[in-house]
Amino acid sequence: MNKAVLLDLQGTLGGSGLDDMRTFSFYPFSIPAIKIFNEMGYLVIIITNQSHISKGEFTYSFFEDRMEELKQKVSQYGGKIDGVYYCPHTREDKCDCIKPLPGMVFRAKKDFKLKLSKCYVIGDSGGWDIVLSHQVRSEINTG
Repeated sequence: MNKAVLLDLQGTLGGSGLDDMRTFSFYPFSIPAIKIFNEMGYLVIIITNQSHISKGEFTYSFFEDRMEELKQKVSQYGGKIDGVYYCPHTREDKCDCIKPLPGMVFRAKKDFKLKLSKCYVIGDSGGWDIVLSHQVRSEINTG
């Protein structure tokens, strides 16, 4: 079973939390932090809401291409993003993946064989990221 750091993207690794992928750039400390997590044996997995896709502000392809650029930038400095999970929906879509719902985490758990009790959720939003971590903790305690 693997351990991972499940990182929010906007507002946590860069940007302002209110911007989108068109203007996203890493904070100066983000890439060195990712590299440290890698060196500590943690998988680095991005868990991010991307409702701009459902709203038609940019496409799946744009998001995926942009994430590849960001992963390459991290790689140039010796770090690695192991996975990216994103929810393209709005709250009105009633999906199971929009944070704070744990759908993306459960998919990462399955794909990467994660032991959730050895994982950390890191984000900038109490309303989404902290609630998500409580959802994950509940799964650990009951599952």
